[in-house]
Parts: sequence; structure tokens; C-alpha cells
Amino acid sequence: MRAFWAGDYEQAIGLFEQAAAGRDISIAESARMHVRMCQRRLDAARSAPKTPEEHYLYAVSLMNAQQYSEARPHLEKAVAADPRPDYHYALALTLGMLGNMDEAAASLRTAIEADSNIRRTAKNDPDFAPLLENALIRETLAGGEAGS
Repeated sequence: MRAFWAGDYEQAIGLFEQAAAGRDISIAESARMHVRMCQRRLDAARSAPKTPEEHYLYAVSLMNAQQYSEARPHLEKAVAADPRPDYHYALALTLGMLGNMDEAAASLRTAIEADSNIRRTAKNDPDFAPLLENALIRETLAGGEAGS
């Protein structure tokens, strides 16, 4: 259990497997359960996003499931490591859906400054449509356009 609580799941698996081979059925079953727990934790650590692109792609999957609170830290990590306009755009959408319009507008502005096509994308993106109801977002999208 010390290895398990210390997060040394590889060592804990070996020790739990030894305990599972014992004669006491209740200890063996508990040990097998802990082996499964260790394996799940190791699998989760291996599959965690590492690169900016992996964080972005994982965040987009969370956004598609409308899990914006969970997507936000992954987008923030992606933007911090690689401030691409599409990452900023996704962050703006997430922040806006969470009701953080000032931050959403700032991220949107950064995306537009890096790629002016983002302005058109935002105006035509059905996912972005709810944010267009906000005056600050509309101002951000209108900025720099003639005849808006």
C-alpha cells in the first residue's frame, strides 16, 4: 500500500500480484482490485496530452461534448506553448461559452491579429453563434473592417 499511495504503481502492481497469489481469498481479491486500479492510473498517465497539438485536439473533443471547463486548461497549455491563431480561436470560444467575455474577446483579438481569416470563421461558425449576441465579441469582430 505504501507504493500505491506514493504513486509508484509499477512497484505496487508487482507487490499486489504477489499478495493475490496468496491463500486468503479476501486479501487476494483486494490485491487484484488494487492491480486494476494501478493499471488504470498508469494508462491514464500514458495517454495524457503532452504536446500543444495533443492538448488542442483533446480540448476540441471536450468542447464537442460541451465540457468547456475541462477544455479550458488544455487550451491554455496549448496557447502558452504555441500561440497559434486556431488555438486562440478555440480558447476564445471556450472562454465565451463559460461566460468570460473579456478574456474571450482578448483571445479572439489575438487570433484575428495573427490571421485575419479568423474574423470570417467566427462569423460563420455555428458553434460561435451564441457569442455573437455579446456586444464585446461583436465589436472585436467588427474591428478593422470597413463598412461593418
